[in-house]
Amino acid sequence: MLYKPIITGLAFLMSLPASGAPKNIARVDLNGDVIFDRYIGLSYDVREVEISELDGSIYVSDSSSPGFGKLTENGYWVGGFDVPLFDTTFGFDIDNNDYLWIAGFEYIDRGLYKYTSSGGYVDGLEDFSPTEADLNGIGYTWAADPLVGSDTNGIHKIRNSDFARVRYVEGYKPYGTTYDNISKWYWIYNYEGSGNWSLVKFDDDGNELFTINAFSGYRDLQASPIDGGCWFIGDGQNLFKVNAFGAVILRDSTFSEIAAIDVNESDGSVWVASNVPKRLVHLDKDGNRQLYKEWPGGDFAHLAVDQRNGTCIVIYEEYKSGRGDVNIQPASVGEIKAMYAE
Repeated sequence: MLYKPIITGLAFLMSLPASGAPKNIARVDLNGDVIFDRYIGLSYDVREVEISELDGSIYVSDSSSPGFGKLTENGYWVGGFDVPLFDTTFGFDIDNNDYLWIAGFEYIDRGLYKYTSSGGYVDGLEDFSPTEADLNGIGYTWAADPLVGSDTNGIHKIRNSDFARVRYVEGYKPYGTTYDNISKWYWIYNYEGSGNWSLVKFDDDGNELFTINAFSGYRDLQASPIDGGCWFIGDGQNLFKVNAFGAVILRDSTFSEIAAIDVNESDGSVWVASNVPKRLVHLDKDGNRQLYKEWPGGDFAHLAVDQRNGTCIVIYEEYKSGRGDVNIQPASVGEIKAMYAE
């Protein structure tokens, strides 16, 4: 195994290529108030945001260097570390001890890797090309390999203690995954070919429970453990929810460009970051709108729900072309206030 260097603080930021719009991070509460808004400077295509349930630290991965940034729960930069031999990092997860389980897709160090929260390499499995990693809460990680034509495409269940593969289910091309830690169900958004997609549900032994066909396009999916359902984005940016039995119980067609979604596991509600229209939306588990907030900043990159309190962390572009820079100030009465540079 090649040594994985750690790059911290300013050195990490300076290592980032100057591509894409600089990013801000903000926390929004359930009333729509902005608790903080901070410039973090990342210019990458942000692929994942995860929040530690131990101390609220925020971790951000991207798709270019690739690199990982760590911030405090108040959005202040702590440092970053690089995983230099991954061609792309897509998804990762955080366990109860704050270890990061990172999916590395292709190039030299493809595989599933375990890192400390400060970027120290621990161990890895390097014989497949996963794009997502989902911890099941009882010592295993599900990882999805969509690489068409490989002999490892499908879903893999890995034992965390020794990185042994205990289950491999071939024949799937999963580009998005989510795990339900209450029902112990694993959901994937699977590419069927010719622009067609399906939603597939498995039990924790990797047995397929059902498949729902006839969707097109994919952006994100998130399990709703409180009721066994699953939220996902499909069919040209429609927001869907299916119940535990696979019936579509909600389809919201009022969006046309959703950047990301995440679920509050305690109540099944979902946060939606929409770029067209530019809104931050919060829906309850039945799809009723609790918050519909115009967003004055640039495009959303990603979001994550803080499972400790239900607030939402959003990563967004610092500016929108033709509008000037945006500086969002803390709001006290539920309104996001913005100042536009001339």
